[in-house]
Amino acid sequence: MSKKRKSKLINSLRNKPIENPNKKAKDLWYRICPPHRNHLERADLEPSFKKELIDRIWKLFDPNDGDIITRAMFGNTIVDMVNLRKNFTSTHKTFENAMAKLNMLFNIIVLLFVIVAFLIAYDVGV
Repeated sequence: MSKKRKSKLINSLRNKPIENPNKKAKDLWYRICPPHRNHLERADLEPSFKKELIDRIWKLFDPNDGDIITRAMFGNTIVDMVNLRKNFTSTHKTFENAMAKLNMLFNIIVLLFVIVAFLIAYDVGV
């Protein structure tokens, strides 16, 4: 993989929301895989990436530890990763909203205790 091809690949992976995961998988496949083949081999990634990173990529896309990654395996993994990311994002937003409500409730309780403490301290009859 040439430096120009690698930089295009890295730019396509920036932290932008992915609208269509199938289209993104197809785009990434054509950026990585040589045009004359329907599968990826470890040798396709060796000039551009470190061996440890290639091993991690291989485990992610091919959990059976095969010698090749097919286009279908690649596409399915990309779609699964995008769906997991969307689910995580929505869960994170829900959690943040719940924490904000709990924080508001805690602040109200603390404020009530402070008011009661001042009323008791200054012996104000209600």
